[in-house]
Amino acid sequence: MDQVQVTDEELKSFFAEKKDKYSIPEQRHARHILFKVNEGDDAETVNRREKQAEEVLAMAMAGDDFVELAMRYSAEPAKGRGGDLGFFSKGQMIAPFDEAVFSMAAGEVRGPVRTAFGFHIIKLEEIRPAHTRSFAEVRDELADILRKEEAKGLTFKRGVAAYEEIMRAGSLDNYRAQGGKEVAMTDFFPRSNPPEGITADQDFLAAAFKLSKGELSSLIELNKGYAVIFVQDMLPPRIPELASVREQVVKDYRRDKAVELAREAAIVRLAKAREAGVLLGDDVRELEHIKRSVPQAANLPGQVIVDAFDLPPGQRFPDKPVEIGNMFYIYEVRDRRSNPEAFTDTEKVQLRYQLLETKKDRMIDNWLVGLQAEAKIWINQQVVLNR
Repeated sequence: MDQVQVTDEELKSFFAEKKDKYSIPEQRHARHILFKVNEGDDAETVNRREKQAEEVLAMAMAGDDFVELAMRYSAEPAKGRGGDLGFFSKGQMIAPFDEAVFSMAAGEVRGPVRTAFGFHIIKLEEIRPAHTRSFAEVRDELADILRKEEAKGLTFKRGVAAYEEIMRAGSLDNYRAQGGKEVAMTDFFPRSNPPEGITADQDFLAAAFKLSKGELSSLIELNKGYAVIFVQDMLPPRIPELASVREQVVKDYRRDKAVELAREAAIVRLAKAREAGVLLGDDVRELEHIKRSVPQAANLPGQVIVDAFDLPPGQRFPDKPVEIGNMFYIYEVRDRRSNPEAFTDTEKVQLRYQLLETKKDRMIDNWLVGLQAEAKIWINQQVVLNR
């Protein structure tokens, strides 16, 4: 790269060729609230979803905060972000939704818009007009592209010349003895754990492990250059002596044992809490009342909050610790507050729907866990690596 210089004339010519690439179409920033309709839902269900959408649309039109409405009513992943879909260009969304968004004015709320997913209430937050980036804006970017292209061409020529010299010399040893480029030699290494540097390049590994002992590769293109590989020697798969991997075995064993002990401690602690009827200890943190819809307020993993809100009425402790990675959480629900009168009929229907969906998801998760526990799974590393 240091050997390559580009002129303004070259850059301007390149910019003229690639100008279309720097034309940015109009983009729009939208939020939405989805009332989901599944394939096969009967007419009554569809009508109920549409009625819910109309009621929430009326709230939005009356000035209710759209973000809060999305977090409360929407039935899709973006609800946690207030239904935020970010910026997108025309044609990136499903047709009816796309058509609605690109016919709205900034700040406008519209709905219900019917798509294959259900009924949407849409709010258009912002419009970015189409524009073309100027030469001044992209000059450095263009220079970098041109320099890389020219540097790659120069490197390829050097690689071809070196390969031809190796072939004329008859071997890498002869090539080196005759003053060729530096030849690097590795120790034995497995494909799953190569040394750092060029040998960790996936294209390098793919080529190296296709060669037989004593075989020379052709010129191989890598992520950052080119290489010629010669397999000096190879060892068949084997189980290493414990002494050679003892440190890693001890480290893995301690980690696994620590997780096992943490799990056992959590189970014992939960059993004692259930027996005593209360969770006590200097490390117990007591929270104020929290809402299901605002789990981040508790500064706890969302999975713990979801688990707590899914407990049946009257049950204060979970059936088992909540496992998240190598962490285990136990908790006690000390109080519940609810005010059914504060919910509209629409909100009650929506909450009931969300609870049913959560229970369905949990049933599927438990079924999968059961299948995994009964299954005998092994991984063919060679197949994985070859892919």
